[in-house]
Amino acid sequence: MEGKIVDQTIFQRTDGKISADLEGEEVILDMDSGMYFGLNEVGQFIWKRLEEPSSFRSLLDSMLSEYDVTEEQCRQDLKTFLNALLEAGLIQLVE
Repeated sequence: MEGKIVDQTIFQRTDGKISADLEGEEVILDMDSGMYFGLNEVGQFIWKRLEEPSSFRSLLDSMLSEYDVTEEQCRQDLKTFLNALLEAGLIQLVE
């Protein structure tokens, strides 16, 4: 999927996920599988932006304004992270 993500690709959280901030770490419970996932500060930043459907470009711009990182590095890291969320079933693509 990584090669197919473009600026206009839109992501949103999937239903059935409950999340909470526990001492600076976002913990997500997948109600369907019963699995827990933990996100660090950067992952939490992205997760909060996915409360509403968001384009890759919008997420990238938010990251670039928040963190001191090159666009190239941010783009690659964001694609990798979003793919991990997709594989875990925590987010989905909006067609």
